[in-house]
Amino acid sequence: MDGWHPAARLILLASAFALAAASLSWGMSQALVDSADLLRRVEEVRLFLERVNPYQDPDLTYPPSALPIFALLLGPIPSPLEPVVWLLVNLAALLALGFVLRTVWPDRLGLMASMLVVCWVAAARPTRAGLALGQFHLIPTALAVATIPLLASGRDRLAGVLLGLSLVKPTMTAPLWLVWIVRGQRTPALAALIVQAGLFLLAAVWLSQTPWHLTADFFANARSQSTAGSLDLPSLQARVGVPQNATLAASFALLVLSLTVVRRCNHARSATTTALALACAAVVTYHRHYDLVLLMPAVVVLLSAGGSRSTLAMAAGSLQVVPTHPAWIRPLAPLLDAAVAISAYLLWAALLFQTAEEHSRAAHCPAPASRNKAQPSHAQQDDQALVLEC
Repeated sequence: MDGWHPAARLILLASAFALAAASLSWGMSQALVDSADLLRRVEEVRLFLERVNPYQDPDLTYPPSALPIFALLLGPIPSPLEPVVWLLVNLAALLALGFVLRTVWPDRLGLMASMLVVCWVAAARPTRAGLALGQFHLIPTALAVATIPLLASGRDRLAGVLLGLSLVKPTMTAPLWLVWIVRGQRTPALAALIVQAGLFLLAAVWLSQTPWHLTADFFANARSQSTAGSLDLPSLQARVGVPQNATLAASFALLVLSLTVVRRCNHARSATTTALALACAAVVTYHRHYDLVLLMPAVVVLLSAGGSRSTLAMAAGSLQVVPTHPAWIRPLAPLLDAAVAISAYLLWAALLFQTAEEHSRAAHCPAPASRNKAQPSHAQQDDQALVLEC
């Protein structure tokens, strides 16, 4: 894009801003009149603050550790203002997500492409759909992606705290915690676990419930989830009548494959392994279309990779922006959903190859050892090593 005429770049950027503004305007307007999922969280918080077991509401499928977080976010808000305040919180998370994606990979993307990425994050269908429903999807994604620069700067404990908070929605970020385990990043992984355990025990003590009772109630509600996901493997297989045991085995196999690649390719960048973990979460655990914000890091990582992977990233990113509400597009919605599902699995597979390639490149171009400092771990060396070009 650096070789483009300035007028062409200006037109492209203005168009991206206009698309982002239109998409956000629709999502925000719907959020103020709908926010169906937010209203469910508000009712659950009301029960929790009254020290009544909120799992009596079958809509609560979040783990017990989420209850104190939702109580903190929603409890102090006066009743008529919940949609407004929650929308502002989600917009702040959206801004943070766009900023982190802009700053984590600046060298390869360039300023123009980085600005387009920020506009794309705002214009994407998962963003506006989640905003409209009052979903809790941008916050955990932003927290997970924010761990990348923190780990690169050596702030492992803070990174662990952020991931621990994001684990209140484990279907989105639990694979990233497992990636840390297999990469030997014990300090942030332990910090995340401590945060989760603390929130869980706080909920149990507040409700005067045993941890085992709360855990059983949580799994009972989670198993009763009747709404099918959009592209995750369990939901896709259930639609064609695949037995549940086979579905779980296939999902487990994809997860194990991802973790095995990360374990064997321990010199890959943290940005790439984080994107792989979130993309893996998108295809192996239950998700609706708004949770596909999980694929945003994958698109940015592959966009900066160049070649066919960059083309795939642009195609997948374009599919995420296509609107589905105009009447003339609705008949094409099933085809669009199928294309998005296929692109998600292709992104996941491309990240596997990208991880292996980065490991191979870093292994042949090791960072010079310092005589005055302690030798960093593999997880801390990855980004330093890949600064070098073979």
